[in-house]
Amino acid sequence: MWLDASPVREHPPADRSGLRLTTDESAWLRHGLTLAAGDTEARVAEQHISVTVHRVLFPEAGFQAEGLAPALLAWAQEEFGLLNRPVSVSFDRWIRSMDLRGLR
Repeated sequence: MWLDASPVREHPPADRSGLRLTTDESAWLRHGLTLAAGDTEARVAEQHISVTVHRVLFPEAGFQAEGLAPALLAWAQEEFGLLNRPVSVSFDRWIRSMDLRGLR
């Protein structure tokens, strides 16, 4: 599987918000796709699958870049009809970071 995040990294956003993903945020998107790749490639007959991210909606508060991985994994599960992986996503208020069990 191949991830093309260039529309949200390099080009002006369609909504003209000025928001673009950073290298770190793009890496978390790639990580989420990597987690779904094996199951997706086994289910989809095509040998080459390209996923292009055109837009990312950010929550107004509490955004954590690592939350992009489970978001892309959830999208892939829905898009390709994959079985859900046992992933626990929660926000640890003490360390102000996402706890992503099953994603590391």
